[in-house]
Amino acid sequence: MDDDFMDVDDGAEATIPTPKATPILRGRKRFMADLADMKAAVNAGLELDGLKLKGFRQGDEEGSVEFRVIRDGDTLMQLSLQITDTSSYPNDHNYICFALDDIEPDLLPVIEAIGTYPSKPLDVTVPRILKHLARALSGGAPEDEPASQQLEDDSGSEAGVEGYEDYDGDMFASQGTQIDSTATMRALKRDFLDVVGAGYSPGLLRFGGDDFVLSVSVPVLDLNVPTRALVAWDRRLLSASRNLVLLVSGLQARWPAIRADGTLVGMGNGVRFHVGLSPQYKPSTASVTHAVRTFALKDEDLEAEMEPEPEPIDPDMDPWEAEQRAIQREKERIAALPVDDNAFERFSLSSSLDSLMDHQFLAIVRLRLKFGLGWAGAEVLHIMSQQLQCKPEDVYSTHKADLVKADKDEQAQAKKYNLPIDPIRERDDKSHLNLLLLAFCYLVRRLAMCTRYCLVCHRRLDSDYEALKPYVCADKLCTYQYYSLNFGPSIEYEVEANTEVVDLLVSLTYVACQEGQLEAGLPINMGLRVSLPTTGIKSLSAPQWAGNFPGHHGIISQPAPGVTLQAPITEVPKPGMDGLVDFDMMPLEYQRASVVQLLDLLPSIADMKKYLDKARGKGRVRLAKMDPTIPTAAWSVLRWTVASCTAYLEEILDEDDMVHGIDRTWRQFRFSVGAPDAEARFKANVEAAVKEDKNAKKYPSLYAFHGSPLRNWHSIIREGLQLRTPLHGRAYGHGVYFAKDGSVSMGSYAVRGSSKWKNSAMCPTSCVALAEIVNLPGKFVSNNPYFVVAETSWIITRYLLVSTAGYSPQTYGLPAQPDTSNLAARPPRHYVKLDPAHPITLSNKAVQIPEHQQKLQRLVEMRRKEQKELEYDGDDQAVFAAEDITPPQTSKPTPSAKSQKAPARNQGPDWAHNEAWVNPDTYRLLPPPTDATSSSTMAVQRELRSMLKEQQSADRLAELGWYMPESLMSDNLFQWMVEMHSFDPELPLAKDMKDKGVNSLLFEIRFPSAFPHSPPFFRIIKPRLLPFIQGGGGHVTGGGSICMDLLVADGWLPSYSISAILLQIKLAISNLDPRPARLAQNWNVPYDIAEALEGYKRAARTHNWTIPAGVEKLVRY
Repeated sequence: MDDDFMDVDDGAEATIPTPKATPILRGRKRFMADLADMKAAVNAGLELDGLKLKGFRQGDEEGSVEFRVIRDGDTLMQLSLQITDTSSYPNDHNYICFALDDIEPDLLPVIEAIGTYPSKPLDVTVPRILKHLARALSGGAPEDEPASQQLEDDSGSEAGVEGYEDYDGDMFASQGTQIDSTATMRALKRDFLDVVGAGYSPGLLRFGGDDFVLSVSVPVLDLNVPTRALVAWDRRLLSASRNLVLLVSGLQARWPAIRADGTLVGMGNGVRFHVGLSPQYKPSTASVTHAVRTFALKDEDLEAEMEPEPEPIDPDMDPWEAEQRAIQREKERIAALPVDDNAFERFSLSSSLDSLMDHQFLAIVRLRLKFGLGWAGAEVLHIMSQQLQCKPEDVYSTHKADLVKADKDEQAQAKKYNLPIDPIRERDDKSHLNLLLLAFCYLVRRLAMCTRYCLVCHRRLDSDYEALKPYVCADKLCTYQYYSLNFGPSIEYEVEANTEVVDLLVSLTYVACQEGQLEAGLPINMGLRVSLPTTGIKSLSAPQWAGNFPGHHGIISQPAPGVTLQAPITEVPKPGMDGLVDFDMMPLEYQRASVVQLLDLLPSIADMKKYLDKARGKGRVRLAKMDPTIPTAAWSVLRWTVASCTAYLEEILDEDDMVHGIDRTWRQFRFSVGAPDAEARFKANVEAAVKEDKNAKKYPSLYAFHGSPLRNWHSIIREGLQLRTPLHGRAYGHGVYFAKDGSVSMGSYAVRGSSKWKNSAMCPTSCVALAEIVNLPGKFVSNNPYFVVAETSWIITRYLLVSTAGYSPQTYGLPAQPDTSNLAARPPRHYVKLDPAHPITLSNKAVQIPEHQQKLQRLVEMRRKEQKELEYDGDDQAVFAAEDITPPQTSKPTPSAKSQKAPARNQGPDWAHNEAWVNPDTYRLLPPPTDATSSSTMAVQRELRSMLKEQQSADRLAELGWYMPESLMSDNLFQWMVEMHSFDPELPLAKDMKDKGVNSLLFEIRFPSAFPHSPPFFRIIKPRLLPFIQGGGGHVTGGGSICMDLLVADGWLPSYSISAILLQIKLAISNLDPRPARLAQNWNVPYDIAEALEGYKRAARTHNWTIPAGVEKLVRY
């Protein structure tokens, strides 16, 4: 047992009993068992160092405990201890501590330090808190225990758990010792250079003395995530030029921080990760200091802090003037607030990504290294080990095939998601791990695929439906944590930034529940306690829209991620002692009525925005503080209404972006729903149609309207225009129905709602979608009088048209009419060319569709112009200026050609480069490819560094046998020029070269964007060699390309190095069998790239080799 248990005064009434929980228990089961043990110890009179505990109980939030600390019979303080993720308990979690009342200033450092505690069970952590409090009360410093005592602590109650966390003997050995700054800077330089080579930007932030935090970042636009997805995930990602930033804290002035086996160096579980945004490559030190804090005091009443000093009211002043003066004063106050131009800003996915990095990343790294798996396989192994409560070794032996399949499936998806490099598989030094690069590549990978994973438990979603925005799985605990722990979008941010959209979502939810339409996807598993509704209890036994023209069908048959279908409940529960009932235990019709009842208790969204604007700059504010009379469940339902919407909605206010020909009584919204790559899939279908249909080549797509009753749109917005089995058949076949004239959808099928949310400023009455469809009407189920489309991947929604009652733009601070003052100065609008055979109309008047990509393209262009040229600050320049680390000497030679050299020559004059011979006038230096991924870029950079290092370290160039001229190193990393020289003087080719004064064979190497998974293209530029048909040899085709199986798809391996290939080519050219290589008569005529490609293809066909995909594009310049 830990020494913290035993350090008790002789007069102590009780000690903590031996835990009942066995070490094999993990996750929430272990947490609940330890909680019960601690309760028993406290009830038995636990006392440590004169301090007692009382009221030890489980908190209101998942993973929290609350207790009072008693000294001399009086309450010293009341604390809430929060475990960030019970699924990771007790080895890989964080603690967050809140003081529930005022505490003495001398004790504040103790509470602050709790957030830095290593991941330990409650029976270790709680006594540690008491010991540190007692030490602070006695006037002692609240530092940690001596190293020896902490080492014993680390071998305490978790000693029997294998395969998870291994604690190191030197974990705390260096506390208070002097850091070797030179060695640290050298290690940082090595890893910083690798980070830069991968296309990312590292940063060092000092915090006095030797302590520091590291950052790594990349411009958001360079993530290669579809623009529509970035905008949908969080508008802040593209609201200004931003960098995705990962902060690494808790390093205790140590670097490197990780060993080759994935264990941390000397800091236990102290490393923490923080994900956010920043205008520059690294955020300001002040904002980082705030971001890495790991504790907080609970605000008793922020409302009191927010109230400004009231000004005297002039009774004679006109009320309108008084209001204008108040507005002006508020603007002046906000303008005077201090602004950090380079702040670290969290966004909607920060909490989820922080949790993933803190609680799973390092464990997954260790599993990868131990079992040789990829990221996906290791993630599956990690989750299965937790779920089955088994050792990873046992799970691996039983489920190896599943783990390998997971890796292969991800490799097949790598191009779709533009995944980053894999630093584990692509590292040169197997004894070294670059934690900074490794963590950031893992972060970028998971961000790219975030819609495929649960935001809370981080498990892959088992669903064919992929939403545009990330959400949670169907697990009850995940749903509860998502809403109670504020994963996902902040409701305060959404109200401020997307006021009218929040109003629309609440209104549609209200109508769907009030009119008895909503049957699935209600806010269950959120722990809601509500009043039993007594009115508004409705049920539709059969949907009223099931008829001959189901043009408004928009509900899929299977629920989207996060939607849980529950068994019908028919019994109405009785209220408890608090007068409330569990929402989940009510029948469906009562649940719908309860949602209506709770939404009616909320103020208007416009008033919420005013409240938040008023509090801006005065600390963190929550809407739940706005009105204490509003029950917590109402605010929870508001958050569910907004967060459960996985589509993207944005009102169009710019006249240039609006659909022309739509009556202004219909408000227009951009509307995107479906997977992040839905746009790419739709585009692929359009391109396929263009190839097979002449009309589609001229007019690739059609546009049409889709109407549906207002009560259906809560579901359609979340799930898209999908199919479900019709109840009574359909007049024109089974599919999604569209009208060519908007008046049909708006008049007959966009049935108005019979109810409305009383506090809505928008008051929507009808909704119609405007969709783009692949122009293959001959393949539709029907194309007259309506389009009936069965293939939903041929449909993509573009606009949502909303008819409103009593809408006033001024409510949202908008002008009554669009600003047309500078209309003449604006660039001309570009409209989609519509197929005249299927025109889109409204009441028989033409409708024009603006190019839907125009605004996104303009937005991307604007953000790229805003990007500042990277300039490293003094701290980072000092890292790059540090001395290099001397590479370790290895006893075994590597199989790479980096250690192989051509046979030694006589020690005569060395080979010399001739600048005139490689004059680039005879060939083209090409621009870089536009489709190169970060993975291929880093692979090429690694090869280039290796080549240059080998060239610089060569004693004699003649022995090396090749040379890369610096004068030919252009900005295009994917095109190299290499000279091959110093052939055996007895070879016929060497004699020909000497006779003609030819200094070398000049090679061009072109790397594909898929390198290293696809081979590079090698060719000779000059001199021209005698072709094989004329008696030549040396494995060189008639076009100058190299005829070798290792340079085609069949024989290529990603592990091949360029220096090794050059050695093989030189050996092949030097081979006299069957015939030696010779110079051609026209040796001074350079080869052309086209003939090189033809020779390459001809040789591949002759030998039945597979030509790599994309080789045509590679040489098409």
